[in-house]
Amino acid sequence: MNSILEISKIIGLIATAVLSANLLLGMLIATRYKQTVWWHRMPLFVRKMGLFTLHNITAYIGLCLAVLHPFLLLFEPQHRYRLLTILFPIDAPAQRWINALGSAALLLLV
Repeated sequence: MNSILEISKIIGLIATAVLSANLLLGMLIATRYKQTVWWHRMPLFVRKMGLFTLHNITAYIGLCLAVLHPFLLLFEPQHRYRLLTILFPIDAPAQRWINALGSAALLLLV
């Protein structure tokens, strides 16, 4: 069985992929991709849903995963994270600088 730490890592990777797809969808919206010939070659469910709706869905999913990713660490028995440690990782049990960058990125995302 996977530990909570591994599940948190996987959720973080999925959140990165979803938010990257969201960024690309935003770029397609900004360049008016719907008016090009390539739009008609997109899958049918994308054309029916629309780029803006798909962009909003990926944004909400990515935001939920990005918030869930660090809060799973509260239930990890090996590392003793607290809520204050997750929000302000000054005294994090491991990887202080990486946790500080992740916390800053989450605060900028929200």
